[in-house]
Amino acid sequence: HLHVSGVLATVTAGVVQGRYVPRILSSKTRIESRTVWQTVIFLLNALVFVLIGLQLPMVLKTLDWPWPVVVDGIFATFGTMVVVRLLWMFPGAYLPRFLFPKYRLTHPYPSWQAVVVVGWAGMRGVVSLAAALSLPLVLADGRPFPARSLLIFITFAVILGTLVFQGLTLAPLVRWLRVEEDRSSAIEEHGARLALAEAALAHLDETMEARNLQAHQVHGVRQDYVQRVRSLKGLDGDGPAHAPLELSRELRRTAIEAQRKQLLKLRDDEVIGDDVLHRLQHELDLEDVRMR
Repeated sequence: HLHVSGVLATVTAGVVQGRYVPRILSSKTRIESRTVWQTVIFLLNALVFVLIGLQLPMVLKTLDWPWPVVVDGIFATFGTMVVVRLLWMFPGAYLPRFLFPKYRLTHPYPSWQAVVVVGWAGMRGVVSLAAALSLPLVLADGRPFPARSLLIFITFAVILGTLVFQGLTLAPLVRWLRVEEDRSSAIEEHGARLALAEAALAHLDETMEARNLQAHQVHGVRQDYVQRVRSLKGLDGDGPAHAPLELSRELRRTAIEAQRKQLLKLRDDEVIGDDVLHRLQHELDLEDVRMR
C-alpha cells in the first residue's frame, strides 16, 4: 500500500507477530507449530535456492554486461556490505547502552572482539535473494527493468561469497581474537528458572489462602517447587510428598500459568532474551500438555 519493500514488510510482520505469539497461542498449538514451522522453513529455504539454481542459466543468458564490470560490481558490493556492517555494529552495540542506563543494567557493554565477530558473521541468505527476485521484469511504462539480471547475479555471488569466505574464516577469527564463551544466556536461563519456581510458590500460597485449603492438600505440589528452588540455589531438601490427584493436577496447571506470566514479564522487562523465553516456554508447554 505504501509502495515500499514487500519483502521487508513481510519480515517486519513476522517480527511483530512473533512478539505476541507467546500470549495468543495455546501450549498444544505452539508445540505442533514448532515442528511444522521447522519443516516448512527448511523446505522454503531449499526451494528458494533450487529456484535460484534453475534461474541462474537464464540470468547468465541475459547478462549483457562485460565481465570486468560484473566482477567489479561483485567485489564492490561485497566490500561495501562487509565494511558498512562492521562500522554499524559498534554504534549499534554501544550507543543504546550509553543512551539508556536501564537497558545497560540488563545488557552490559560487550567486548570489542565480540562486536567484530558479530559484524563478520553477516552472511547473506534467503531474504537477500527474495529482495533481488522481487524486482519487476518491466517498469510502469513497459520498458525492461534496468540491469535486473546484473543485480540478481551480483546478489547470488555476494551470498555465495559470504557463506564461503566469511563462513570458513569465522572460526579462525574467533580463535585469533580469543573471544571467550558467552555465558550470559546460561545465567539468564538460571535466573529465569528460579524466578518461575518462586512465582509458582507464591501462586500456590495465594491459592491456598483464597480457597481455604489445608497445607497437606497442596504440600505435594508445593514441595516440588520448593525442591526446584533449593536445587537452583545449590541447596538440599526433602523429597516431595503425595497429594490428591485431581487437586494436584489443577494446582500444577495454575502454577504453570503463573510461571508463564512471570516468564513473559521477564521478557518484557528485558531481563531475558527471546532464546531463553522460547526454551523455557517450550518446557512449560510440554508440562502443560502432559498435565492435560
